[in-house]
Amino acid sequence: MPTRNDTILSLLREAASHVVPCPDGDPSTSGWMNAENRRTPLASILTNSGPMTIASPGLEAYERAVTLLAKEPAIRNAWDLNELWSVVASLVISSSGKTDLELRIVNWLEHVRKASGGIVAFVVGNVEWAGERFEFADGLIGLLDKDFQAELSVNAAKQHLAPIAENWCSEVRQRYEGLLPTVAFATSTKEKGSRSIGSAFGKFRILIDLTLLFMQGTLHELCRQCARVNRPGVRGLALDRRSVELKLGGKTSGELDADIVYLSSPRFGRETHWHNAEPFPLAEILRAPGVGALVAAYLVKEGPVADRVRIAARWYSESHWAEELQDSALALGIALDALVGSPSGLPLRALSERFALLEELPRQRTLKARRFRELYGIRSAVAHGARSTSLNSATLTGMADEVFWAAGRLDELDRRFTPKTERQLEEVFEGLRWGTHGWSD
Repeated sequence: MPTRNDTILSLLREAASHVVPCPDGDPSTSGWMNAENRRTPLASILTNSGPMTIASPGLEAYERAVTLLAKEPAIRNAWDLNELWSVVASLVISSSGKTDLELRIVNWLEHVRKASGGIVAFVVGNVEWAGERFEFADGLIGLLDKDFQAELSVNAAKQHLAPIAENWCSEVRQRYEGLLPTVAFATSTKEKGSRSIGSAFGKFRILIDLTLLFMQGTLHELCRQCARVNRPGVRGLALDRRSVELKLGGKTSGELDADIVYLSSPRFGRETHWHNAEPFPLAEILRAPGVGALVAAYLVKEGPVADRVRIAARWYSESHWAEELQDSALALGIALDALVGSPSGLPLRALSERFALLEELPRQRTLKARRFRELYGIRSAVAHGARSTSLNSATLTGMADEVFWAAGRLDELDRRFTPKTERQLEEVFEGLRWGTHGWSD
Protein backbone atom coordinates (compact mmCIF):
# COMPACT_ATOMS: atom_id res chain seq x y z
CA MET A 1 0.00 0.00 0.00
CA PRO A 2 1.50 3.37 -0.97
CA THR A 3 2.35 5.73 1.89
CA ARG A 4 1.34 9.38 2.16
CA ASN A 5 4.88 10.27 1.09
CA ASP A 6 4.63 8.04 -2.00
CA THR A 7 1.35 9.73 -2.90
CA ILE A 8 2.81 13.23 -2.51
CA LEU A 9 5.89 12.23 -4.49
CA SER A 10 3.82 10.86 -7.37
CA LEU A 11 1.56 13.92 -7.38
CA LEU A 12 4.51 16.31 -7.53
CA ARG A 13 6.10 14.21 -10.26
CA GLU A 14 2.83 14.38 -12.21
CA ALA A 15 2.62 18.14 -11.71
CA ALA A 16 6.20 18.63 -12.93
CA SER A 17 5.43 16.76 -16.14
CA HIS A 18 2.89 19.44 -17.09
CA VAL A 19 5.08 22.52 -16.67
CA VAL A 20 4.88 24.68 -19.80
CA PRO A 21 6.11 28.12 -20.92
CA CYS A 22 3.84 31.06 -20.15
CA PRO A 23 5.25 33.92 -22.26
CA ASP A 24 2.40 36.31 -21.43
CA GLY A 25 2.39 35.41 -17.76
CA ASP A 26 2.78 37.74 -14.81
CA PRO A 27 5.52 36.04 -12.77
CA SER A 28 4.66 36.06 -9.09
CA THR A 29 4.84 33.73 -6.12
CA SER A 30 2.16 35.53 -4.13
CA GLY A 31 -0.92 34.50 -6.09
CA TRP A 32 -0.59 30.73 -5.93
CA MET A 33 -2.42 30.50 -2.62
CA ASN A 34 -5.64 31.64 -4.29
CA ALA A 35 -7.40 28.96 -6.40
CA GLU A 36 -8.86 31.53 -8.77
CA ASN A 37 -5.54 33.29 -9.32
CA ARG A 38 -3.51 30.18 -10.02
CA ARG A 39 -6.00 29.11 -12.68
CA THR A 40 -5.71 32.32 -14.70
CA PRO A 41 -3.55 32.41 -17.86
CA LEU A 42 -1.25 34.89 -16.13
CA ALA A 43 -0.25 32.63 -13.19
CA SER A 44 3.43 31.82 -13.60
CA ILE A 45 6.83 31.78 -11.92
CA LEU A 46 9.91 33.34 -13.47
CA THR A 47 12.77 30.97 -14.33
CA ASN A 48 15.99 31.26 -16.34
CA SER A 49 13.90 30.20 -19.35
CA GLY A 50 11.28 32.85 -18.76
CA PRO A 51 7.82 32.64 -17.13
CA MET A 52 6.58 29.08 -16.61
CA THR A 53 3.32 27.65 -15.29
CA ILE A 54 1.65 24.32 -14.43
CA ALA A 55 -0.96 23.26 -16.98
CA SER A 56 -3.96 21.04 -16.27
CA PRO A 57 -4.05 18.17 -15.23
CA GLY A 58 -0.72 18.88 -13.52
CA LEU A 59 -2.35 21.74 -11.68
CA GLU A 60 -4.83 19.38 -10.05
CA ALA A 61 -2.01 17.07 -8.97
CA TYR A 62 -0.11 20.06 -7.55
CA GLU A 63 -3.19 21.15 -5.56
CA ARG A 64 -3.71 17.69 -4.10
CA ALA A 65 -0.03 17.47 -3.09
CA VAL A 66 -0.13 20.82 -1.27
CA THR A 67 -3.37 19.85 0.47
CA LEU A 68 -1.78 16.63 1.75
CA LEU A 69 1.39 18.42 2.88
CA ALA A 70 -0.63 21.04 4.72
CA LYS A 71 -2.20 18.32 6.87
CA GLU A 72 1.17 17.24 8.30
CA PRO A 73 1.82 18.67 11.81
CA ALA A 74 5.49 19.37 11.07
CA ILE A 75 4.50 21.45 8.05
CA ARG A 76 1.71 23.31 9.85
CA ASN A 77 4.00 24.19 12.77
CA ALA A 78 6.84 25.52 10.64
CA TRP A 79 5.28 27.07 7.55
CA ASP A 80 2.79 29.78 6.71
CA LEU A 81 0.31 27.64 4.79
CA ASN A 82 -0.40 30.46 2.32
CA GLU A 83 3.31 30.64 1.53
CA LEU A 84 3.47 26.86 1.14
CA TRP A 85 1.50 27.10 -2.12
CA SER A 86 4.16 29.26 -3.76
CA VAL A 87 7.02 27.23 -2.28
CA VAL A 88 5.66 24.01 -3.78
CA ALA A 89 4.89 25.71 -7.11
CA SER A 90 8.49 26.94 -7.30
CA LEU A 91 9.76 23.42 -6.59
CA VAL A 92 7.56 21.84 -9.27
CA ILE A 93 8.49 24.37 -11.94
CA SER A 94 12.23 24.46 -11.15
CA SER A 95 12.45 20.64 -11.10
CA SER A 96 10.57 20.08 -14.36
CA GLY A 97 12.58 18.46 -17.13
CA LYS A 98 15.54 17.62 -14.88
CA THR A 99 17.03 14.14 -15.15
CA ASP A 100 17.19 13.89 -11.36
CA LEU A 101 13.58 15.07 -10.94
CA GLU A 102 12.59 12.40 -8.42
CA LEU A 103 15.74 12.85 -6.34
CA ARG A 104 15.14 16.62 -6.23
CA ILE A 105 11.60 16.13 -4.96
CA VAL A 106 12.64 13.52 -2.38
CA ASN A 107 15.41 15.79 -1.05
CA TRP A 108 13.05 18.76 -1.00
CA LEU A 109 10.40 16.85 0.94
CA GLU A 110 13.00 15.77 3.48
CA HIS A 111 14.27 19.31 3.86
CA VAL A 112 10.85 20.97 4.13
CA ARG A 113 9.83 18.54 6.87
CA LYS A 114 13.00 18.90 8.92
CA ALA A 115 12.62 20.00 12.52
CA SER A 116 15.35 22.60 12.04
CA GLY A 117 13.88 25.96 11.15
CA GLY A 118 15.43 29.05 9.67
CA ILE A 119 17.79 31.91 10.45
CA VAL A 120 16.73 35.55 10.39
CA ALA A 121 18.94 38.64 10.63
CA PHE A 122 18.07 42.32 10.52
CA VAL A 123 19.43 45.72 11.50
CA VAL A 124 17.97 47.36 14.60
CA GLY A 125 17.39 51.03 15.26
CA ASN A 126 17.53 53.25 18.35
CA VAL A 127 20.03 50.97 20.03
CA GLU A 128 23.45 52.10 21.24
CA TRP A 129 26.16 49.47 21.13
CA ALA A 130 29.88 49.32 21.81
CA GLY A 131 32.20 46.39 22.44
CA GLU A 132 31.56 42.68 22.15
CA ARG A 133 28.32 41.21 20.92
CA PHE A 134 25.78 39.60 23.25
CA GLU A 135 25.08 35.94 22.59
CA PHE A 136 22.23 33.76 23.79
CA ALA A 137 21.23 30.16 23.12
CA ASP A 138 19.93 30.66 19.58
CA GLY A 139 21.09 34.10 18.53
CA LEU A 140 23.23 37.18 18.95
CA ILE A 141 23.12 40.96 18.80
CA GLY A 142 25.97 43.40 18.30
CA LEU A 143 27.84 45.52 15.80
CA LEU A 144 27.53 44.30 12.23
CA ASP A 145 31.25 43.80 11.76
CA LYS A 146 33.32 41.03 10.19
CA ASP A 147 33.07 38.87 13.31
CA PHE A 148 29.27 39.11 13.24
CA GLN A 149 29.30 38.24 9.54
CA ALA A 150 31.55 35.23 10.16
CA GLU A 151 29.26 33.91 12.91
CA LEU A 152 26.15 34.37 10.77
CA SER A 153 27.83 32.67 7.79
CA VAL A 154 28.84 29.66 9.88
CA ASN A 155 25.23 29.10 10.92
CA ALA A 156 23.90 29.79 7.41
CA ALA A 157 26.33 27.23 6.00
CA LYS A 158 24.40 24.51 7.84
CA GLN A 159 21.57 25.26 5.41
CA HIS A 160 23.96 25.76 2.47
CA LEU A 161 23.13 29.47 2.42
CA ALA A 162 26.40 31.04 3.58
CA PRO A 163 26.89 33.15 0.40
CA ILE A 164 23.46 34.74 0.85
CA ALA A 165 24.28 35.65 4.46
CA GLU A 166 27.65 37.12 3.43
CA ASN A 167 26.10 39.18 0.63
CA TRP A 168 23.44 40.52 2.98
CA CYS A 169 26.04 41.61 5.55
CA SER A 170 28.19 43.31 2.91
CA GLU A 171 25.27 45.14 1.32
CA VAL A 172 23.85 46.33 4.63
CA ARG A 173 27.23 47.60 5.86
CA GLN A 174 27.63 49.51 2.60
CA ARG A 175 24.10 50.97 2.89
CA TYR A 176 24.80 52.46 6.31
CA GLU A 177 28.41 53.44 5.66
CA GLY A 178 29.25 56.86 7.04
CA LEU A 179 26.39 56.81 9.52
CA LEU A 180 26.28 55.52 13.07
CA PRO A 181 27.67 52.06 13.94
CA THR A 182 25.26 49.45 12.58
CA VAL A 183 23.73 47.11 15.16
CA ALA A 184 22.28 43.80 13.96
CA PHE A 185 20.27 40.99 15.50
CA ALA A 186 20.28 37.38 14.30
CA THR A 187 18.48 34.32 15.59
CA SER A 188 17.48 30.83 14.58
CA THR A 189 13.78 30.00 14.53
CA LYS A 190 11.63 26.90 14.58
CA GLU A 191 9.57 28.35 11.73
CA LYS A 192 10.56 28.40 8.07
CA GLY A 193 10.13 30.84 5.21
CA SER A 194 8.51 34.22 5.81
CA ARG A 195 6.86 32.91 8.97
CA SER A 196 10.30 32.88 10.57
CA ILE A 197 10.51 36.67 10.23
CA GLY A 198 7.61 37.29 12.61
CA SER A 199 9.14 34.84 15.07
CA ALA A 200 12.49 36.66 14.95
CA PHE A 201 10.82 40.07 15.38
CA GLY A 202 9.06 38.67 18.44
CA LYS A 203 12.30 37.37 19.93
CA PHE A 204 13.98 40.75 19.53
CA ARG A 205 11.02 42.41 21.24
CA ILE A 206 11.27 39.92 24.12
CA LEU A 207 15.00 40.66 24.41
CA ILE A 208 14.24 44.35 24.90
CA ASP A 209 11.33 43.60 27.25
CA LEU A 210 13.41 41.32 29.48
CA THR A 211 16.28 43.80 29.53
CA LEU A 212 13.94 46.51 30.81
CA LEU A 213 12.43 44.19 33.43
CA PHE A 214 15.72 42.97 34.85
CA MET A 215 17.63 46.26 34.89
CA GLN A 216 17.66 47.92 38.27
CA GLY A 217 18.89 50.85 40.33
CA THR A 218 20.98 53.39 38.43
CA LEU A 219 20.36 51.52 35.19
CA HIS A 220 16.97 53.22 35.03
CA GLU A 221 18.76 56.56 34.75
CA LEU A 222 20.37 55.39 31.51
CA CYS A 223 16.93 54.98 29.96
CA ARG A 224 15.15 57.94 31.49
CA GLN A 225 15.71 60.05 28.35
CA CYS A 226 14.58 57.30 25.95
CA ALA A 227 11.20 58.61 24.84
CA ARG A 228 8.67 56.35 23.15
CA VAL A 229 9.80 57.63 19.74
CA ASN A 230 13.23 56.15 20.48
CA ARG A 231 11.88 52.68 21.21
CA PRO A 232 14.20 50.01 19.76
CA GLY A 233 12.86 48.27 16.69
CA VAL A 234 13.66 46.92 13.26
CA ARG A 235 15.56 49.64 11.45
CA GLY A 236 13.58 50.93 8.52
CA LEU A 237 10.32 50.03 10.24
CA ALA A 238 11.26 51.97 13.37
CA LEU A 239 12.65 55.45 12.78
CA ASP A 240 16.25 55.76 13.99
CA ARG A 241 16.21 59.43 14.96
CA ARG A 242 19.97 59.91 15.26
CA SER A 243 20.52 58.58 11.74
CA VAL A 244 17.78 60.83 10.37
CA GLU A 245 19.45 63.82 12.04
CA LEU A 246 22.74 62.92 10.36
CA LYS A 247 21.14 62.47 6.94
CA LEU A 248 19.30 65.78 7.23
CA GLY A 249 22.53 67.53 8.17
CA GLY A 250 20.95 69.27 11.12
CA LYS A 251 18.07 70.66 9.03
CA THR A 252 15.42 68.84 11.02
CA SER A 253 12.76 71.54 11.11
CA GLY A 254 9.37 70.07 10.34
CA GLU A 255 10.61 66.47 10.41
CA LEU A 256 11.95 65.83 13.91
CA ASP A 257 10.35 68.81 15.60
CA ALA A 258 6.93 70.46 15.55
CA ASP A 259 6.22 74.18 15.08
CA ILE A 260 3.00 74.95 17.00
CA VAL A 261 1.03 78.16 17.24
CA TYR A 262 -1.50 78.76 20.02
CA LEU A 263 -4.09 81.53 19.85
CA SER A 264 -6.05 82.37 22.98
CA SER A 265 -6.52 86.08 23.41
CA PRO A 266 -4.92 87.83 25.16
CA ARG A 267 -2.30 85.06 25.28
CA PHE A 268 -0.79 83.73 22.06
CA GLY A 269 2.51 82.52 20.78
CA ARG A 270 4.52 79.81 19.05
CA GLU A 271 6.44 76.90 20.48
CA THR A 272 8.73 74.26 19.07
CA HIS A 273 8.29 70.77 20.49
CA TRP A 274 10.68 67.91 19.90
CA HIS A 275 11.87 64.62 21.31
CA ASN A 276 15.49 63.91 22.03
CA ALA A 277 17.32 61.24 20.06
CA GLU A 278 18.71 59.17 22.90
CA PRO A 279 19.18 55.53 21.83
CA PHE A 280 18.54 52.66 24.20
CA PRO A 281 21.86 51.74 25.92
CA LEU A 282 21.29 48.03 25.39
CA ALA A 283 24.90 46.86 25.51
CA GLU A 284 25.64 48.70 28.75
CA ILE A 285 22.56 47.29 30.47
CA LEU A 286 23.17 43.71 29.32
CA ARG A 287 26.72 43.89 30.69
CA ALA A 288 25.52 44.97 34.14
CA PRO A 289 25.98 42.27 36.81
CA GLY A 290 23.31 39.60 36.57
CA VAL A 291 21.22 41.28 33.84
CA GLY A 292 22.64 39.58 30.74
CA ALA A 293 22.52 36.13 32.32
CA LEU A 294 18.86 36.50 33.27
CA VAL A 295 17.91 37.85 29.85
CA ALA A 296 19.72 35.02 28.06
CA ALA A 297 18.10 32.43 30.32
CA TYR A 298 14.53 33.70 29.96
CA LEU A 299 14.80 34.07 26.18
CA VAL A 300 14.80 30.29 25.89
CA LYS A 301 13.65 28.97 29.27
CA GLU A 302 10.44 26.94 29.38
CA GLY A 303 7.88 26.32 32.08
CA PRO A 304 5.10 28.21 33.88
CA VAL A 305 7.42 30.67 35.61
CA ALA A 306 9.28 31.53 32.40
CA ASP A 307 5.99 32.10 30.59
CA ARG A 308 4.82 34.45 33.34
CA VAL A 309 8.06 36.40 33.40
CA ARG A 310 8.01 36.96 29.63
CA ILE A 311 4.40 38.15 29.70
CA ALA A 312 5.15 40.43 32.65
CA ALA A 313 8.22 41.77 30.82
CA ARG A 314 6.07 42.67 27.84
CA TRP A 315 3.72 44.79 29.97
CA TYR A 316 6.57 46.21 32.03
CA SER A 317 8.09 47.36 28.75
CA GLU A 318 4.79 48.92 27.65
CA SER A 319 4.78 50.82 30.93
CA HIS A 320 8.29 52.11 30.32
CA TRP A 321 7.45 53.46 26.87
CA ALA A 322 4.01 54.83 27.80
CA GLU A 323 3.60 58.60 27.61
CA GLU A 324 0.67 58.84 30.03
CA LEU A 325 0.77 57.98 33.74
CA GLN A 326 -2.53 56.12 33.48
CA ASP A 327 -1.27 53.90 30.64
CA SER A 328 1.89 53.13 32.57
CA ALA A 329 -0.02 52.26 35.74
CA LEU A 330 -2.41 49.97 33.87
CA ALA A 331 0.47 48.14 32.18
CA LEU A 332 2.32 47.65 35.48
CA GLY A 333 -0.86 46.32 37.07
CA ILE A 334 -1.19 43.75 34.30
CA ALA A 335 2.47 42.80 34.75
CA LEU A 336 1.88 42.10 38.46
CA ASP A 337 -1.23 40.07 37.62
CA ALA A 338 0.76 38.06 35.05
CA LEU A 339 3.35 37.12 37.66
CA VAL A 340 1.06 35.90 40.45
CA GLY A 341 -2.25 35.25 38.70
CA SER A 342 -3.71 32.13 37.15
CA PRO A 343 -4.96 31.32 33.62
CA SER A 344 -8.34 30.57 35.16
CA GLY A 345 -8.44 33.89 37.03
CA LEU A 346 -8.11 34.60 40.76
CA PRO A 347 -9.91 36.98 43.15
CA LEU A 348 -8.00 39.86 44.67
CA ARG A 349 -7.59 38.04 48.00
CA ALA A 350 -5.84 35.11 46.31
CA LEU A 351 -3.65 37.37 44.17
CA SER A 352 -2.48 39.40 47.16
CA GLU A 353 -1.84 36.19 49.08
CA ARG A 354 0.34 34.76 46.33
CA PHE A 355 2.25 38.02 46.10
CA ALA A 356 2.83 37.95 49.85
CA LEU A 357 3.95 34.30 49.80
CA LEU A 358 6.85 35.30 47.55
CA GLU A 359 8.27 37.10 50.60
CA GLU A 360 10.74 34.90 52.41
CA LEU A 361 10.11 36.42 55.85
CA PRO A 362 6.62 35.52 57.21
CA ARG A 363 6.44 38.64 59.38
CA GLN A 364 6.67 40.82 56.24
CA ARG A 365 3.90 39.07 54.31
CA THR A 366 1.03 41.08 55.73
CA LEU A 367 2.70 44.26 54.51
CA LYS A 368 3.26 42.72 51.09
CA ALA A 369 -0.38 41.67 50.79
CA ARG A 370 -1.51 45.15 51.78
CA ARG A 371 0.89 46.69 49.26
CA PHE A 372 -0.48 44.50 46.46
CA ARG A 373 -4.08 45.49 47.24
CA GLU A 374 -3.06 49.14 47.20
CA LEU A 375 -1.42 48.82 43.76
CA TYR A 376 -4.30 46.74 42.43
CA GLY A 377 -6.67 49.48 43.52
CA ILE A 378 -4.73 52.02 41.45
CA ARG A 379 -4.83 49.73 38.44
CA SER A 380 -8.58 49.15 38.84
CA ALA A 381 -9.28 52.85 39.16
CA VAL A 382 -7.42 53.57 35.92
CA ALA A 383 -9.06 50.65 34.11
CA HIS A 384 -12.52 51.94 35.00
CA GLY A 385 -11.85 55.53 34.04
CA ALA A 386 -11.53 56.96 37.54
CA ARG A 387 -8.70 59.23 38.60
CA SER A 388 -6.48 57.96 41.36
CA THR A 389 -5.30 60.79 43.59
CA SER A 390 -2.23 58.76 44.53
CA LEU A 391 -1.07 58.29 40.93
CA ASN A 392 2.18 60.13 40.23
CA SER A 393 5.69 59.34 39.01
CA ALA A 394 6.74 58.18 42.48
CA THR A 395 3.80 55.75 42.57
CA LEU A 396 4.81 54.34 39.19
CA THR A 397 8.38 53.89 40.39
CA GLY A 398 7.04 51.96 43.38
CA MET A 399 4.86 49.78 41.16
CA ALA A 400 7.81 49.07 38.86
CA ASP A 401 9.94 48.12 41.87
CA GLU A 402 7.30 45.63 43.01
CA VAL A 403 7.14 44.04 39.55
CA PHE A 404 10.93 43.71 39.55
CA TRP A 405 10.85 42.22 43.08
CA ALA A 406 8.11 39.72 42.21
CA ALA A 407 9.91 38.63 39.04
CA GLY A 408 13.10 38.05 41.02
CA ARG A 409 11.28 36.09 43.71
CA LEU A 410 9.52 33.95 41.08
CA ASP A 411 12.91 33.21 39.56
CA GLU A 412 14.09 32.08 43.00
CA LEU A 413 10.92 29.98 43.39
CA ASP A 414 11.58 28.35 40.03
CA ARG A 415 15.15 27.44 40.94
CA ARG A 416 14.19 26.16 44.39
CA PHE A 417 10.98 24.21 43.63
CA THR A 418 11.29 23.66 39.82
CA PRO A 419 7.57 23.52 38.89
CA LYS A 420 7.13 22.14 35.37
CA THR A 421 3.41 22.80 34.92
CA GLU A 422 0.77 25.27 36.04
CA ARG A 423 -0.62 22.61 38.35
CA GLN A 424 2.77 22.10 40.01
CA LEU A 425 3.15 25.86 40.43
CA GLU A 426 -0.24 25.99 42.17
CA GLU A 427 0.94 23.22 44.48
CA VAL A 428 4.05 25.22 45.36
CA PHE A 429 1.92 28.22 46.35
CA GLU A 430 -0.37 25.94 48.35
CA GLY A 431 2.67 24.44 50.07
CA LEU A 432 3.99 27.91 50.97
CA ARG A 433 0.54 28.82 52.27
CA TRP A 434 0.19 25.78 54.53
CA GLY A 435 3.84 25.52 55.53
CA THR A 436 4.61 22.24 53.74
CA HIS A 437 7.04 24.22 51.57
CA GLY A 438 9.44 26.76 52.95
CA TRP A 439 11.94 29.22 51.51
CA SER A 440 14.59 28.02 53.93
CA ASP A 441 14.07 24.28 53.24
